[in-house]
Amino acid sequence: MTTKHTESSAKNIFAGLNSSVIFVFVQISMRRIALLLITFFSLRAGAQQPFIRDFSLNEIPTGVKVNALIQDSTGYIWIATDNGLAFFNGRNFVKIQDSIHQPVTAVAAGRAGVWVGYKNGAIGKVFRSAVHKLSIVNGPSSSITSLYAGGKGVLWAGTEEQGIFVIRNDTASAINTSKGLSDNFVYDLSINGDDRVIAGSDMGINDISLIGNNPAVSVCSSRQGLPDNIVSVIKNIPGTQLYWVGTQEVGLAIYSGSEKKVFPITPPSKKWSYGQVNDILPVSARRAWVATEEGYLLEIVLADGFNVVVHPYYYPGKNFKKLLLDKAGNIWCGSGHGLSMITGEYLSGIKLSAPYSLQDVTAIAWSNDVLWIALKRGLYQVALTDSLHRLVHEYTSGANISSLYNDKNGRLWIGTLGAGLYYRQAGSVTKVKGIEGLDDDGNVLNITGTGNSIWVAGLKGVDELSLSENGVVTLLKHQGKKTGMGSDYVYQLYPDHKGNMWMATDGGGVCMYDGNSYRHWDTSFGANGKVVYSITEDNSGNMWAGTMYKDLFRFHNNTWENMSRLESPYADNSISTVTANATGQVIAVYQACIDVWYPQSRYFRHFNSALGIGIDSTSNVLNCATKDSYGNVFVPFPQGVLIFKNQSEVYDIRPGVHITTPTIFSRPVSSDRTRFDYDENYVGFAFDGFGFANHERLNYRYKLEGYNDGWIYTSDASASFPKLSSGHYKFRVQVSLNPSFENPNEDSYEFTIGT
Repeated sequence: MTTKHTESSAKNIFAGLNSSVIFVFVQISMRRIALLLITFFSLRAGAQQPFIRDFSLNEIPTGVKVNALIQDSTGYIWIATDNGLAFFNGRNFVKIQDSIHQPVTAVAAGRAGVWVGYKNGAIGKVFRSAVHKLSIVNGPSSSITSLYAGGKGVLWAGTEEQGIFVIRNDTASAINTSKGLSDNFVYDLSINGDDRVIAGSDMGINDISLIGNNPAVSVCSSRQGLPDNIVSVIKNIPGTQLYWVGTQEVGLAIYSGSEKKVFPITPPSKKWSYGQVNDILPVSARRAWVATEEGYLLEIVLADGFNVVVHPYYYPGKNFKKLLLDKAGNIWCGSGHGLSMITGEYLSGIKLSAPYSLQDVTAIAWSNDVLWIALKRGLYQVALTDSLHRLVHEYTSGANISSLYNDKNGRLWIGTLGAGLYYRQAGSVTKVKGIEGLDDDGNVLNITGTGNSIWVAGLKGVDELSLSENGVVTLLKHQGKKTGMGSDYVYQLYPDHKGNMWMATDGGGVCMYDGNSYRHWDTSFGANGKVVYSITEDNSGNMWAGTMYKDLFRFHNNTWENMSRLESPYADNSISTVTANATGQVIAVYQACIDVWYPQSRYFRHFNSALGIGIDSTSNVLNCATKDSYGNVFVPFPQGVLIFKNQSEVYDIRPGVHITTPTIFSRPVSSDRTRFDYDENYVGFAFDGFGFANHERLNYRYKLEGYNDGWIYTSDASASFPKLSSGHYKFRVQVSLNPSFENPNEDSYEFTIGT
């Protein structure tokens, strides 16, 4: 979805701004619009809200102001606060020892470690779980507003009163107004290579080149078209020479580093209503998140010609200061009162009011920005564009509604348990008559469609139907146990991308019908696998099946693989739904949790009460889920409907592991030391597992190559080896959420014991 910008043709063409959303698509091809809509359907006004979870920072008092957030190369999240520095491993916050005793205002991570900036201008570096103050010649004495670790050992520091400092080998050189900087109050820095920095200040944008003996500063302010001189944030748009610009009063603009020009994307005549821009989090060349002082988190999509789509999510009482996207796809928001995690990259929700009740939900379907929800006998619709999410009653059936299906012509098919089959067209509901098993007292378990055919599963097999233009329903073919299906009782029908019809049956396992013959898998799932509740296809063409006894299988390379060995320990024995979104995530719904498969990580992301966002139960109705035309998945939960979003980026949800402390006779040694004397032969290791997608207890395994060849499995985070002989060794440790150690992350340490 990344395309090259034609910067010279960019225009400020906004026609207006309102509190919901901006839609400006000018000079965009129809194909580009389609791609944007497929990936970013979640940006529809009033449709949904990401979940938020607040975290207590353990040793740091609740209510502390968060000033900066980073994730280091190892994977830890570092939090700079008014009460010190801490790091987070996904389970615990650990406060770092600090003798400087000043509010931490900035933090930076690079290959050589973690650096810390303070309110009094001091700069320190983390070493062995403590901050050590650096002695910097000609260093700053003003509050550090931003800190970056560049290449070639360069450290960049922006300050409140002294401009910018470039620090090499503990010696600083200042770039301030005496050297062409527009103002010495610098809010933010964006580093471009080793010799260029773009700075936001109280007097516009400063584009600084360090080539040569003196810095060359190019200033862009209101005189050059900047809508607001106070530039609070400036962030590079990945893969481009463009920069997001956040201002104090008038919102956003874009700065072109190649043209050294500003392109406003908010009309100067319209007042910005979201508050001061405090941070911008670019996710890709087309997408970013924006945090504001007034509690808004804005999701922004950049289209051609510097036009944007904006969707605001409002969180009352939150004045978001800083944003971080971790490697697992979580958005971390530091505010004036603490730290929050937001699920905007992968999960949102629609809260529904009465008469909605999870216990009453029996079926769900999507159609043209409308959710159809069956509450027992009642059929309701929810317009996704309605910010109030009102349930509007449409129809009452003679029996509980068991299945809903929206066909390609916009007809809504309604199956019941005991009152047969209906379809709704142009606001009118018509009963299907004359089809045995689907008539007055007929039972419908599932409905789907292929081409011009409607497929209906009941208690007596599967009927393929057609609907004429004058509304006459005709039976094309009846299939069941006698025709070779293996069972008359089919819980779900699923047409794959090749046109085959897959069937999840009671007693016959999985059956696939290719239009001519049947193929059966009734023993592939073990002794308890003949009852299959749900079936789906992922975006790679793999089929997935959920069985009665919890097991979840994937059909890959002509073999059914049991994926339950990789599942959550919270998963109970009542799997109800298996479905997949358009970007490869497979959603498995259990009564007390939901597992989402990430194919690149080969791990499940777990959603349950431990996540702390209110997902403690789901519907136990079979196959009670739906997808919109873009592939986003909708699943009922106690407060309304969950939306498992298509994911435009690839996130790694695996846990990681880090060797924290090698020891000799229980005394810590530097990890840089790799040679020991012959009598320094009692070697130990402490290690730490971390992760931000799941909350289960971690499993470890380790080995010391040169000493033993087999893995040692443990839940403890330490290992020791006494009386090692002279030789070369390699300690390896891996971490996993499951005992199979599928696709684990690993850390290692090599050392030699002399003779």
